[in-house]
This record gives sequence, structure tokens and C-alpha cells, in this order.
Amino acid sequence: MRLAALSLALAALWAAGPAAAQEGSAQTRYPFFTPPSRLFSCEIPVGWSSFETETLRGKAVHIVGPRGSGTLRPAYHIHHFDKTKPGFLPGKDALRRELKSDKASGRESSATVSVRAGRNTGKMFEVREERLLPEGRLPAKPARLHHFYAFLASGADEYIMIKLSCPEEDFVAYRQEFRRFLKSFRVLGY
Repeated sequence: MRLAALSLALAALWAAGPAAAQEGSAQTRYPFFTPPSRLFSCEIPVGWSSFETETLRGKAVHIVGPRGSGTLRPAYHIHHFDKTKPGFLPGKDALRRELKSDKASGRESSATVSVRAGRNTGKMFEVREERLLPEGRLPAKPARLHHFYAFLASGADEYIMIKLSCPEEDFVAYRQEFRRFLKSFRVLGY
């Protein structure tokens, strides 16, 4: 009887081993991150660096990926729009501005879909455009960009805009990354 119980316990441990190893590797690939302002928490890919700034509209956190073959590094831009700041723009107006098309830059956006990040709800959409990169330096050349956006309510009138920018040729891989990021995103304080 004891031998059977021991065999069962060893079999359970052996079966749980690979699952525990996979869990550990996911935590290693996506460490937990909270910016100094403690506005939110999320999991970011290993090797990505971050910095936080204050803007006329509120706080902004930028999480920048490794340099790839193109001129644009993939990056998250998380902006908290604070209604007490002089540059505050109501959420519906900011959403409308980001959805706006522009023929000169070839900017076009997808339809919005509802999204949930933690306990917060909002709208998600994608934008494609062409820009000269690197900006403000020569020689610059045209680059096709893809942006993933999420607007999340974070208070009575305040909101958070999350944007992931990447080269157009890489957007399929980053679509999954953006959805993974949103699943891990939690608004902490504002």
C-alpha cells in the first residue's frame, strides 16, 4: 500500500515538473515591472528598458525593446492623462485624435474593439503610417510603422493610453505581445 502511494506521489511530482519549469520560464521571460510612480504594474519582456517622464498631460512611461534590423526599436508608451494638468484632453477627444486618418502620411486606423486589462475596460485599435526615420536627423528614409493602442479608464475622467509601436514588417509577432501585455496590466494608483 505504501509503495503504491509513494509511486503515485512520485508520478505526480514527475508530471508537475515540466509545468513548473514552464511557469518559471514564463516569469523569467516576462519579469514583473512597476514604474517609480506606481501608476500600474505589468510584465515586460526581458531585455527591455524603461524610463518615466512628466508631460503637460500627466505621467508617461516608456518601455523600449532591443534594437532590431530596422530603424525603429519596438516600444511601449504608457501615458496617464491627469485631469488636473494643463494639457489634459478628454478621453473621447484623445481617442478621436488617434483614430484620425492622414493621407499625407498614409495614416489609417482599424475599427475599435472593447478590451479589458485587469479590472479596467476600454477600447483597442491599430494604426499604420509612414514616417521618415530617424526623426530630426539625416539621412532619414521612409519607414512603415504599426501601432497598437488601448485606451483604458483609470478614474472618473482620467484614462491611460497604452501604445506599442513597431516596424510594419514585424506587426504580426507584436500583436500577440500586445495582448499578452494587456492581460498582465494592472492600474494601481492615480
